[in-house]
Amino acid sequence: MRSHRTTPHWLRILATFSISLAFGSSPMLGADERVMLSGSVVDEQGMPVAAARVLVLPWAVSDVVDRAHRLGVLASVMTDGNGRFTVSEAALLGADTPPDRHVRLWAEKGRRSSSRRVVLLNAAEAMNLRFALRPTLDIGVSVEREDGETVGGVDVVLDLAEVGVDSDDGISSHYRITVTTDEKGAASPSGLPDGTYRGVQALVRHQTRPISVNRERITLWREDGFLRVKITLPRLLRIVGQLLESDGRPARGLQVVDWSETADEAPLSRMVHAGASGRFVLSHVARTASRLIVCSESDGQLVGTRSVWPRVVKMQPLALSAVDGDEMDIGVIRLPERRTVRVRIVDVDGRPVRCRAVLRRMDIGFGATSVQVEESGLLKCRDVSRENVHVLEVHADSTKWGSIKQGFSLASEEDALTVRVTGAGMLIIRFFSSTQPRRRVALDSPTVVWLGRNQASSTVMEVADEVRMWVGTRDVGRVELRTRGNMSFTSDTVSIVDDEPTVVEIAVPGT
Repeated sequence: MRSHRTTPHWLRILATFSISLAFGSSPMLGADERVMLSGSVVDEQGMPVAAARVLVLPWAVSDVVDRAHRLGVLASVMTDGNGRFTVSEAALLGADTPPDRHVRLWAEKGRRSSSRRVVLLNAAEAMNLRFALRPTLDIGVSVEREDGETVGGVDVVLDLAEVGVDSDDGISSHYRITVTTDEKGAASPSGLPDGTYRGVQALVRHQTRPISVNRERITLWREDGFLRVKITLPRLLRIVGQLLESDGRPARGLQVVDWSETADEAPLSRMVHAGASGRFVLSHVARTASRLIVCSESDGQLVGTRSVWPRVVKMQPLALSAVDGDEMDIGVIRLPERRTVRVRIVDVDGRPVRCRAVLRRMDIGFGATSVQVEESGLLKCRDVSRENVHVLEVHADSTKWGSIKQGFSLASEEDALTVRVTGAGMLIIRFFSSTQPRRRVALDSPTVVWLGRNQASSTVMEVADEVRMWVGTRDVGRVELRTRGNMSFTSDTVSIVDDEPTVVEIAVPGT
C-alpha cells in the first residue's frame, strides 16, 4: 500500500505559484481558461485510442467497483481521434478537489483500462500523461468457513496492491473493492487492470460483527484472465457468563467486550450488556481474543480524541485456543468492590485549581478518560476499585503559572480526598525588601524569566509580591527578574526538587 506524505504549507504555496507560471493566469484575472491535465491514451501496441473515457477520481478513495457513481467523479472527458484528452482547470478545480491534490486518473474503453496517480502540484507530470490500456481483469471473490462451508450475504472490503513493476506509473497502485457475497458465498466484481496483485487485507462484516482477516487466510491465484480471491473466515465462538458484585449480587448496568491484541476492528462495536441477573452472551468471538473486559459508562472523553471510552471495571483472561465446540461458559466473574471517590484539587495554598484531569489505570494501556474539573476544583471519580491502582493526572495551563502536569494515586481507603498540587516542578519566587525591617513587597509589572530547559518560559505579573511557574521536574536553571523592562536581578543556579515547591527569595534593592 502506498504511503503518502502531507505537503508542507509553504511548499504547497510555492508549487501553486509554479502551476500559475506553467498554466498561465487564472480565469479570475481575465485570462483564457487554461488546461490543467492533458495526455494521451494508447493501446498495448502504442497506437492512439479514440473515444476512450478518462475519469478523474479522488486518490484517497480508490474503490474500482461502481466508481462512476459511488466515488464522486471530479471530471470526465473523452479522447479525440488522436487519442488525446484535456481536462480544464475550471472543470477540475470547480469540483471538490482533494486538499492534497493527489488524484487518480482512470482510462477505459470496452474491456481495457488503465490507472495511475497524478499529483496536480507537479505541473510537468500533469501536462505529460500517457495511458496504455490493458485488458480488464475480472475478479472472483468467495468467502467460506474453516470447514469449507460457503458464507453468503456478507459484506467484504478487500484491499489489493498491484506490484510496482506491472503498474502504469512504476509504483504499486492500491485498490479497494467492496462487494456482498450471494447465497453461494461468491461475488464477481470487475474493473481491475490486468496485472500482478497481492492481498493486503480483508474486512468482512459477518453477523453484524466486523472481522479483520489477515493475509494467511486470503488466497490469491490467477486462471484464464480471472483473479481468484478466497477468504477463509476465522472460527468464531459464543461466550456466556455471569457478572456478580463483590457481595454476590448480580451486577447491573455493565457491559462486556472481547479484546484481541491483534484485531484491527473496533472492539466497542460488539459490546453487549449484562441482563438483570448479570448473565451475558457475547457472540462471534474470534479465537484470537485474549481477554474479556467489563466496563461501565464513561465520564469524559478518550484522551487525545473526541470519542468516549467506558471505564474498565475488570479484565478476565481468556484461553480460547484449546476450546472444543462453538461455545464457552466462563462461569461467574466476580467484580471488585467499586466506589466513587470525590477529589478536590487545590494548589499549595489550598486554592482550587482549574484544570483538566485524566483518570487512568496503571495496569492497562487504554481507556484513559479526560474531564474538565469544575472551578471549585471538585471531581467525581466513579468505579474506582481498591483492587487496582488508579492514577489521577492534573493538566492545567495558566497565564500565571504556566503548564501543570502532575499525577496522584487514588489507592487510598478514603472516599473523599484532597489532592494538593505541590512540588513536582513548582517554582515560587517571592520578593522582599533589601533593607530592614525585612518584608514582602509588591513590584510594578515584574517579568520573571526561568532560564532552564525551556528558554521561552516566562511569567508576567502586573502587581504582585509572588510569582509561581511550573518547570520541569529535576530541572536546573536560573531566574532573571526584570522590572519595567530593565534587568534588576539574576539568581544563582536553582535546582527543582520533586516533592515540595522550590522557593527563591529575591531581595529587591531600594525597597
